[in-house]
Amino acid sequence: MSKRVSLNDLAEALGLSKTLISMVMNGKGDEIKISKATQKKVLEKAKQMNYSPNQFARGLRMGRSQTIGLIVPDISNQFYGRIARVMEDELSKHSYRLLICSSEEDPDKENELIRMLQDRAAEGILLASTQKNAKELVRMKKDNYPLVLFDREFEDEKFDSVVVENREGAVKVTEHLLKSGHKRIALFNISPAYISPLSERTIGFIETLKKKNIKLSKDLLCEIPFNKVEEEVARHLKKLLQPEKKVDAIFTLNNNLAVAVLKTLRKMKIRIPEDVALCSFDDIPAFEITSPQVTAIAQPVDEIGIAAVKKILARIESKDKEKKPHSEALPVKLVLRESC
Repeated sequence: MSKRVSLNDLAEALGLSKTLISMVMNGKGDEIKISKATQKKVLEKAKQMNYSPNQFARGLRMGRSQTIGLIVPDISNQFYGRIARVMEDELSKHSYRLLICSSEEDPDKENELIRMLQDRAAEGILLASTQKNAKELVRMKKDNYPLVLFDREFEDEKFDSVVVENREGAVKVTEHLLKSGHKRIALFNISPAYISPLSERTIGFIETLKKKNIKLSKDLLCEIPFNKVEEEVARHLKKLLQPEKKVDAIFTLNNNLAVAVLKTLRKMKIRIPEDVALCSFDDIPAFEITSPQVTAIAQPVDEIGIAAVKKILARIESKDKEKKPHSEALPVKLVLRESC
């Protein structure tokens, strides 16, 4: 790989100062009265040598990096992959680049990534946080650092955020399962279960059962470790599908859990929906082509990404750095298919 041509290389080749060349490359030649002939000579030599300015260093000099950081818990999850793509496309319209990081649901790693992005002069951060408390994020807010949460928020501390109606979505799924005649419903959650979307979905599920006077056994609430999804889903299903404990429906709180349930049930030769029904919170394209197709809550993924970008840009450009944060909750839709 050839070495990148630096400003020093260009200055030596032309026998001119780096400052003069920098002014020409930044379009300020006329402003500081550099002759047209010199400007032409600099631009032609830069083109000949394949010189391009270091945009990051230039951004630091100007106090603007034109870079936004994005931290998601798991970039391999289709939900976050799609959001990242939408955010990147939307930011590019405003000449911003997106630096994407994955915290792997680790609060310590998330804090390290936040510090790394700030050290690299990211002008703001879009964050799906895995923190149990908002201590580190409160510090950023007090420093007036542009921060927008999406998918997740904190009950006791307000930030600019974009979420969905998680509790309402869980209520829709649970009511549908009950109307379809299912009474013994297992809930598959994933760690860390304290994060806001999962806790709200769990509340919606439990409250709906209570409202219908249906007793919920603790053995039907299954929390699956983030890094052992397929293994732990299989272990729980083997217990839950024993004749004396048999469930008649499964509600998974994210798409990765639903995929793991589908794989395990197929291996066990359990039929969906004849033997057990399945619903997922968070729809993905694959659920339309699986056999059977999976009933799921569809989140407005593109709208989440666009709204979060709009908020971070507004926060960066705002002259009122202490403007009160605003949270936005978008509606979800129950997509009925063959699995229940």
